[in-house]
Amino acid sequence: MIWLLPVSVALTALMSLYLASLKGEQRVAHTWLAAAFALLAVMHGLTSFATSGQSASIHLIRPALAAGFPSLIFLHARALVRPPGLPKWGDLAHLIGPASLVVSQWLESHRALGTGWLVDLVIFAITIGYAMATFGLARRMVAPARRRWGVMLGSWLSAMAISDAVIAFEVMRSTPLSASIGLMIALAGLIGFLVYFLYSSLHQNGPVAWMRARLRTPALGFPERLEAHMMSREPWRDAELTVARLARQIGCPQRQISETVNDRWGMSVSRWLTTYRVTEAQRLMLETPKRPLVELMLDCGFQTRSNFNRAFKEIAGQSPSAWRAALAKGRP
Repeated sequence: MIWLLPVSVALTALMSLYLASLKGEQRVAHTWLAAAFALLAVMHGLTSFATSGQSASIHLIRPALAAGFPSLIFLHARALVRPPGLPKWGDLAHLIGPASLVVSQWLESHRALGTGWLVDLVIFAITIGYAMATFGLARRMVAPARRRWGVMLGSWLSAMAISDAVIAFEVMRSTPLSASIGLMIALAGLIGFLVYFLYSSLHQNGPVAWMRARLRTPALGFPERLEAHMMSREPWRDAELTVARLARQIGCPQRQISETVNDRWGMSVSRWLTTYRVTEAQRLMLETPKRPLVELMLDCGFQTRSNFNRAFKEIAGQSPSAWRAALAKGRP
């Protein structure tokens, strides 16, 4: 199990550097997450020293770092909800937990107070509290992919709280850290997650590849380029248009289109295409009020009258016939 610690330190440090290098609108969120991974690397480095029996003073620092990690994850999630901005003085309140643990560990080291079990309980409570707060932030995230990321962060903190409780129980039974099954499982899970995270980011595929897109800055101007393509070439007039075909036209991954539409317009690609088609149908009704609806719907990219009526009513609130009749009543 000892060799897992240096591997974990290397991977978390690499992830911290990667996140710190990201720019763009979510730079503040990236910075908080980079700080969390950096703190995790330091924690695992100190744990590595502790398992080898070096420097008893390390035990004064580790609990404070363990209490500070959940707050950084929470601040990262909060930055994804709030408009970009610099940290405020109120954020110093998140230092209360780590500071109190430093004091309690100092008192314990001077035999003024036996706080071993209390420290573990406080760390567990802090981690669970921030996990619940992160779940709350996830519900406020508009984009589905970002909301899933918030849920994953809250789940991660919950899993960490449980693993910390298992490790504390083992230590209370005089099990050394080097033989802790809870620590081994936690490290193996973290390393597996980070390795697959980096692998899927490198190869642009895999079930967690979307996380990389959530943590990196999208290609500059891609939403504008996508919108310009839709306006100039009008690919939505093709009734058989798919995300794959649209991606080939622009020269980008399918996933980038789906995520951009989700983040920028807050809807699925199919509804986004339908919006273009319905908007064009309304324009044609306005300019050519006598034109048959069947010709009009085919020109806008609809294949059947039922699909046209359903999509039009979903977006405009009325059927095509009712909308055109209302429009006619408003004409001179």
